[in-house]
Amino acid sequence: MIPCQRHLFDLPDDVAYLNCAYMSPLMRSAVDAGTAALARKAHPWEITPDKFFTGSDEFRATAAQVLGCSADDVAIVPSASYGIATAARNLPVKKGQSILVLAEQFPSNYYPWQRLAEGTGGRLKIVAWPEDNDWTAAVLDSLTADVAIAALPQVQWASGGRLDLVRIGEACRKIGAALVLDLTQSLGALPSAWATCRMACSQISPSLPATSGCSGLIPWGFSTSRPNGRTGFRWKRIGFSAPTPAISQA
Repeated sequence: MIPCQRHLFDLPDDVAYLNCAYMSPLMRSAVDAGTAALARKAHPWEITPDKFFTGSDEFRATAAQVLGCSADDVAIVPSASYGIATAARNLPVKKGQSILVLAEQFPSNYYPWQRLAEGTGGRLKIVAWPEDNDWTAAVLDSLTADVAIAALPQVQWASGGRLDLVRIGEACRKIGAALVLDLTQSLGALPSAWATCRMACSQISPSLPATSGCSGLIPWGFSTSRPNGRTGFRWKRIGFSAPTPAISQA
């Protein structure tokens, strides 16, 4: 049991906030970072071209070190659903193949796969709620040769049941299935979540973890992909991610 961490948050003495499954309070350090970012935007003339991407580049490099991948594998996204929707637009599913999800899975990691299955002639394969609450065993039993994508969380959000992503990752590797993870419910809470994600996704290509900061302790979102998942369709071409258009001199 970790000691009380109340001092890290701006919580009045008369408030006991327990509903972190809905939305967690931001840590003081996160509020300070956000305030600093707003103050930086108040003086845009001080943001020179050489400083434009420094914050995002540092973040991607740090996330890559933790996850054991390249910074080029990390994208900053506004939400986990954005990263998952991008994965759904890029991962191939053939007619008759299956996409594996959990019963009562969080909607952002369900509806994109439902649409993909409907549009490709694939099938949404839903792992039923196990009577013994062993989600790992239920998933492993469902990872058959027809599964093209396993789209899973580390923690089933409605029950709190944990999945052993390392064993699941090994099973995906054996059948050649892509692994897409929504880590929103676990990455900021489980001490082993980072290492588990790294181990589960190692040697699986493509593997795409995604997370957001709405219900964890992390006030940002990101997604990653193994090298052959880097290129493909993006929902938006934002800012300098698009080629600079030619300017006519006429």
